[in-house]
Amino acid sequence: MLLALSAAGTLAVSPNYKGCLSSTAKQQRYCDASLSVDDRLDAMFAHLNLSEKIAMISPQPDLGSDTCGDHTAGKDAIGLPDYFWLTEANSNVAALCYPGVKYACPTTFVGPLNMGASFNDTSWRLKGATLGTEMRAFNNLGWHRRNTENKIGLTGFGPNINLVRDPRFGRASELHHARKGRESRPPFVGRPQGGSSGGGVSRAGERWGAQRSAERRWPPLPASIPFAPPMHLLPPLHSVRHRCQ
Repeated sequence: MLLALSAAGTLAVSPNYKGCLSSTAKQQRYCDASLSVDDRLDAMFAHLNLSEKIAMISPQPDLGSDTCGDHTAGKDAIGLPDYFWLTEANSNVAALCYPGVKYACPTTFVGPLNMGASFNDTSWRLKGATLGTEMRAFNNLGWHRRNTENKIGLTGFGPNINLVRDPRFGRASELHHARKGRESRPPFVGRPQGGSSGGGVSRAGERWGAQRSAERRWPPLPASIPFAPPMHLLPPLHSVRHRCQ
């Protein structure tokens, strides 16, 4: 797949959401690489009012219909691009196959439950390195996830590192299941982030706390109900706020 994308990389495209490329942005102090990070951030925030700052960290439906995936705003006047946060990376980088290039499709792995059952840290390291590299490749090609609103960024979400403690968590196949999930976090997350010779190709996002907070709110299952009952037998979840899944 990577060889195929290398061939595609000769095309004249810009990476998704990459800042400091336009002539407008290059005139701004926040794009001056000779300045410190703090100075560049101060220069950028000086051009933003409170509403614009909030729009940079909260979903903006006018930028895309997928509010679960979280489109956030930039500012055209200073050449600051918008961003789309959710690049699914549970079993693969959720991108459409790149056209016109043979085999230019994301590498797909078995689900986290299957990988957790293997107790194989090497497979997690290889998966992390592969997903990180391919995420960077699709990002550099300006590519998307079929819905062209949802372009491939550099924040990958999944697998979930929480534990399957209750069938009402939902989407349990995205979890590693028992204690192996937490043990696999360093080898998997470190590689997309560039640790242990991962190359610094990408960043990995994890769904921290969603299950943990739900765990505190949900009532325990009655002892008479087995671990994985039909969903209609479960107690009502009056206190649970529905998430996008």
